[in-house]
Amino acid sequence: MKNKIVLFLLLFVVFAFSFAHINAEANTSENSLFDVKTYDELYKLSEDGEKINLPFIKFFSKGVVYDEIIKHPGISFGTSTIDVNEKLEGLQILFSNDMIKIKGEVESVIIYGENVVIEGKVSGDSIIAGKNIQIKESAEIMRDTVLVANKIEIEGNVKGNVIGLISDSIVISGTIEKDLRIIAGSVNVENSDIKGNILIKTNSDATSVKEKYSEAVIVPIEVDEEEKTNDILDTVIAGIITVVVYTAICFFVTKKEDNIVKKATLKFKDHTVYGVLMGFVYFILLLILPVMVFLG
Repeated sequence: MKNKIVLFLLLFVVFAFSFAHINAEANTSENSLFDVKTYDELYKLSEDGEKINLPFIKFFSKGVVYDEIIKHPGISFGTSTIDVNEKLEGLQILFSNDMIKIKGEVESVIIYGENVVIEGKVSGDSIIAGKNIQIKESAEIMRDTVLVANKIEIEGNVKGNVIGLISDSIVISGTIEKDLRIIAGSVNVENSDIKGNILIKTNSDATSVKEKYSEAVIVPIEVDEEEKTNDILDTVIAGIITVVVYTAICFFVTKKEDNIVKKATLKFKDHTVYGVLMGFVYFILLLILPVMVFLG
């Protein structure tokens, strides 16, 4: 739990600095490294007059629809649904307190959302975290994926390895071309086609897995009921902290024209060194966020 608190405090600091760095116009000066902007209304890329010409960091208070090709890596933060209906090239980091839907194509991606639905194509490696993850029948994940969630459903085709941490259940009815290595509460692979090695650590009965895949390695986990309850409570508290912190940042930074954080950071907004450091911190924190939240 302490690790989670530390992580969210770090995120608060980074978010506060970055929000303060944003003004009403896109940051596209000659010294800028990122296109940084906030949006208060429903955002649809095809209706936005300004094209994305730089790696971007965007904050959305309402829904997001990416319905045109984006050729630059970016970070998208939203409090509502993020819909990806076209191809997003480069590394994309998608963070939402609501739902994230991938109907188009993404290359390498890091996703954290309440509910995550993959219906399209993920052509590179991926890290996907959320309460519920659904990989639909039409989905194609071309390389390795790390999944962290309460519940996971895999109906589509995963051509790489699947590594997962699932607190509740995972149901696999699709195809996994390589290995399946997971820690899960319960596992259902009755209608699956897993072609690689299988390693499952679980605290539930996995007899059905052995019946279908005789060479699967099943490692039982003894979980004390009190410890299990505490783990669930920690996860709930972590989620509440996320919502509260994000809401506080939106109010504190975007609604206050004269706040001290904004005054301080505006002095650095066109400094290349500042941009590099903040971009690096963003990447590192968001890379470890899914693991820290669920393993902390």
